[in-house]
Amino acid sequence: MLILHKTFMVFLSLVIALTITHALSYQIETPSTLYVGGKGPGNYTSIQKAIESATPGSTVMVYKGVYHENIIIDKPINLVSEEEAIIDGNNTGNVIHITSGNVSISGFTIQNSGIPQVNKTKPPSGNASIKEEPSGGIGLSKVKKNRLFNDTIEFAGIFIESDDVVVDSCKILSSHIGIMLRNGSNNLFDSVLFLNNSIGLEIIRSNSDTIHLCDFQKNNGGVALNFVDSSEIVQCRFYHQNGVAISLNRVTNSFIHHNEFRFNEICIVLINNCDGNVVFQNNFRESIAPSHVRDNCNNSWDNGVYGNYWDDYLGVDINGDGIGEDPYDVPLVSIDRYPLVSPVDVSDIGITVNILYPRDGDEVYDVIEIRGRVLSGPPIIEVKYKLDDEEWIKADGTSSWKGYIDTTEYENGYHDLYVYALNSNNESFISHIQILINNTFNKDMNKTPWVENGLFLIIIIIAMIFTHKSDITHKNDRKR
Repeated sequence: MLILHKTFMVFLSLVIALTITHALSYQIETPSTLYVGGKGPGNYTSIQKAIESATPGSTVMVYKGVYHENIIIDKPINLVSEEEAIIDGNNTGNVIHITSGNVSISGFTIQNSGIPQVNKTKPPSGNASIKEEPSGGIGLSKVKKNRLFNDTIEFAGIFIESDDVVVDSCKILSSHIGIMLRNGSNNLFDSVLFLNNSIGLEIIRSNSDTIHLCDFQKNNGGVALNFVDSSEIVQCRFYHQNGVAISLNRVTNSFIHHNEFRFNEICIVLINNCDGNVVFQNNFRESIAPSHVRDNCNNSWDNGVYGNYWDDYLGVDINGDGIGEDPYDVPLVSIDRYPLVSPVDVSDIGITVNILYPRDGDEVYDVIEIRGRVLSGPPIIEVKYKLDDEEWIKADGTSSWKGYIDTTEYENGYHDLYVYALNSNNESFISHIQILINNTFNKDMNKTPWVENGLFLIIIIIAMIFTHKSDITHKNDRKR
């Protein structure tokens, strides 16, 4: 009986320990919403303090106000402004520095990053300098090339060093670089105003990024892409850039389309082994330089059907199809084979759906967050998703959307994930990938194992002490 009693007590202790530690670890990791500003009890006064207290996947909601902070985001969270809160970097360092993937920032005005000291013997910072040549052409001075890849410290309104970051509905003002992305992929910049920055958006060593519905005004340079692949600039406005609106250096397989360019020094410059890029259905108007664009890499300036609208095109449209009969010469070595004789309606791009996570063929387990984006000219009405032949589930959000799937409810193996989007023109699109569900092992590494193991060990020790005391008591009873 004594052996059975001891065995039962140890077994019971194990069950209790596992139950308590699992419950506590679940509570520790459950995402929540934290509030900054406002008058609610327990609200934070500092955005950084709220971020430090947040668990992965949490939302930090910031109420209206001016927050003088330099913020570091080192975990996947959603940082949301309730009423266009202002984050002011006090002209020091980066206003926001993101080192974690799966971060979203929405609704803020972000301003006044630090300005690095510039060596006065070198050309000033900027996309690239434009100089007149004796022939009347435009020469590109590569003043930017060395600055991009040395150890010079750059400061930005938002400095990103990670993947799957979404910045939407923000204003980036009066910073050295509005947003700098370095060594990250699959990022989205949607409906962002870049105003009065040295450079609006700079991307270095990245791929599969999207710049959508952004507004670049009165920056020295608009967008600078360097060592970038498979990215897209669509439905943006570039007005009054003092330098180059878009500069591309070693950029491949990317698309620039349905954008509006007006009153810029020069609209687009491609240099240094840019290859496989397609530029189509843009409006190039009222540039200050003699040429709207410059391409020394022979990229495509039409998509095989439509080219671009050039306000200095002198050709005619004889058959009335909206396309000029003669090609447009693109300095230095390219042509637009199908130049348009009327401005493009840049709002008409149809609809497409991109699944950012998971990716096709990914192995997943437990509850997963799926997320992505939709590009559409007309407003997006709905986004929904499903696994295999299950019922459709409405996603959270539209242009940037997300949802959750509990994979433990499905058998291990390959499954089909579908995402559907519909816009106000009744245009729809379905994107599809396959994922591999594998719940054979518990691979959740996001929990705090030291907490679980510590609590488990403490409870086992207590149980052993209790069992030992019980054993002694039992022996004493027998002696009596």
